[in-house]
Amino acid sequence: MSDTRHPQLVRARVALAITVATSLLLIGAVQLVVHGRPSIALSLQGRAFALAAPAWLHLVALLPPLVLVAHATLADFARAQRWLGLGVRALFVMSLVLALARPSLVVRREALTVVAVVDVSDSVSDAELTEARRLVEELRAGVRVHKAAGADDELRVVTVAATARVLDAPTGEAPLLPFARPPDGAAT
Repeated sequence: MSDTRHPQLVRARVALAITVATSLLLIGAVQLVVHGRPSIALSLQGRAFALAAPAWLHLVALLPPLVLVAHATLADFARAQRWLGLGVRALFVMSLVLALARPSLVVRREALTVVAVVDVSDSVSDAELTEARRLVEELRAGVRVHKAAGADDELRVVTVAATARVLDAPTGEAPLLPFARPPDGAAT
């Protein structure tokens, strides 16, 4: 039987060939972009985004078969309804593909967190503890200057002896309290 007698069969084969070719082209285009990278950085309207699992973008190859299936299953609807139905299905597929690609907004912070570790064990002299306190006060002054300029810098103080302890540094101009030695006289 010749294909010329069944023009619908010829159109169906051509549509299938176009669908397969388009899907393969989409897979190739995604492969050029992804190219084995574990993540992809993007910029859109001045904002930085990242896709943590870009290999899922290969699923955009489902869009051409979606068009073919929509054409066959929505044939009884008016043209506007078919296009709307196709648009909704395509939007759903693209939303799913994008969600699987794990998008995230990349925000860069210029804030600095400084951690001062001070040994308060018995092996450190009182003069050395006084000098350590002076140095931590200098760090606090630097952080205050940066905060006044709009930075979001932080200072943390950790004292160590037999165990470590995080101190709550006073805010503002209040002076830093002297570093206390552990009550049990623990040495390091």
